[in-house]
Amino acid sequence: TFPFKPEFKPLSTTADKQRIFGRFSYEASNDLEDRDSVRIKGTWIDDNIERVFIPQLKGVPMFDGLVCDGFTRCHKLVKNQMINLFAEWEKAGLIHLVKTWQGCFHPRFVRGRYGVLSNHSWGSAFDINYEWNKLGVTPAFVGQEGSVRLLVEIANRHGFYWGGHFERKDGMHFEYAIKIKY
Repeated sequence: TFPFKPEFKPLSTTADKQRIFGRFSYEASNDLEDRDSVRIKGTWIDDNIERVFIPQLKGVPMFDGLVCDGFTRCHKLVKNQMINLFAEWEKAGLIHLVKTWQGCFHPRFVRGRYGVLSNHSWGSAFDINYEWNKLGVTPAFVGQEGSVRLLVEIANRHGFYWGGHFERKDGMHFEYAIKIKY
């Protein structure tokens, strides 16, 4: 089904992610309202996560009435691919399809899989258009409000794998899978 899966695979194991983005120690949150969060120990965040300006995100709604100022935090190895991806979405006349921004770097476990670190923990994944593409639900189709399907082919060209191709659908989710040289 459209969009087609890319020829590359997502980074599926923690070892794959650690090999590329580095290892860190962490502890699980004891906050009952945010049980999936983790706290990364040591200097890994300072050494690897950067604040990046993506102009196309300025003014995009986030959550709780907040609006993105254009800045996000992501892994230093992913930042250029993200900047170039959003620029190409804009150049292709598709940036209006990014209705909401749910962020990139968020140390936590995969939703519903306690103990398995999410790619967001490494700042190597981002979520957009949550309302229309929730975890476990068939992502919105082309022409439906919040659909990201027309964004996927360009995302693949920039080395991002779409969560809508996962067995447990995650249509809001895009994650780094391969390095692209510009």
